[in-house]
Amino acid sequence: MQGPNPPRPAARRKPEARLPETRETIGALIAAWREKAPIVGLSMAVVCDGELAWAGGYGSADREAGALATPETTYAIGSRTRPYTALAALRAVAVRQLDLDAPIRARLPELRSGGALADADACACGPSPTAR
Repeated sequence: MQGPNPPRPAARRKPEARLPETRETIGALIAAWREKAPIVGLSMAVVCDGELAWAGGYGSADREAGALATPETTYAIGSRTRPYTALAALRAVAVRQLDLDAPIRARLPELRSGGALADADACACGPSPTAR
């Protein structure tokens, strides 16, 4: 398995490798993971003390175009974040930071009128993929 793709010039400041062993350790873990799973490409970042310590890309961002994955690669993730959003909402409910029966505008006053979400009476319908 190959290591990280060569860095590509980026518009923003290059991340500094603050932790010397980080790149090697992550590279070895990702190489082992990619041998076991059908992962075409991925990008990852390590944040230490609130600052970017390292970022890298592995594999392909677009196999057909021959584009390599980089720290700046964006990926289409579709609905894969729905379970995490639901979990975050339910955790907020558990600590009384969110009321599912309150009008949505109580938490998001910037929503404009006219849309189904903005005009909803409450967010109790939740982030279910079948909620309408």
